[in-house]
Amino acid sequence: MTVASFAIMAGTLAVNLGVTTWEARAGRRLGSEILRADARHTLSDVLVSSGVIIGLILVRVGLKKADGILALLVAVAIAYTAVSILRGVGRTLGDAARLPAAEIASVAAGVEGVAGCDSVRTRGSENAVLVDLHLLISGDVSVQRSHEITEAVEETLRARFPQVTDVVIHVEPAEGGGSGRSSERPLARDTAQVVPVATETHQALSREDRGQPSA
Repeated sequence: MTVASFAIMAGTLAVNLGVTTWEARAGRRLGSEILRADARHTLSDVLVSSGVIIGLILVRVGLKKADGILALLVAVAIAYTAVSILRGVGRTLGDAARLPAAEIASVAAGVEGVAGCDSVRTRGSENAVLVDLHLLISGDVSVQRSHEITEAVEETLRARFPQVTDVVIHVEPAEGGGSGRSSERPLARDTAQVVPVATETHQALSREDRGQPSA
């Protein structure tokens, strides 16, 4: 290998080293798993280039086995880098929880008008967390007021957890909150009481049409 070849490889090594350093710092600052993963990937290129340069130098000075040993070490380093990348993005790819559900529920339940909070689910990346939850609100509350309460809950969660980028809220009536599902049962009983009366009236009219005296 010529001096020019060594110079090109050294230049490539310097560029990759600069790229991986910048990406690692930016990834930590921005909380970006993509940048951190790519920084580790670029670092593997740095290790390969370094191994090739060192191996060629050692072979030139007479250490014939150095090339194979360095190739093995580089392979181990690349495998370790791959594992570290998978571990870093595993939570995002696996849709794991990003924030404590109990803490989310506690913050949401502290908003005025909220009777309770459950079914909390968080997912996403470290700096972009998506939140789904169910809010229990009194059945006497109007739709407009329910909307205002959910807006307040979303603003409170965003203020408490800056990494939250989206909040999806499902509203459910709290037990004993007025006009809930239970109001349908009395209506069904009243309807059942009216039906026999209507039937008896129809039967009486039918007998009169046939000339029969009604009961």
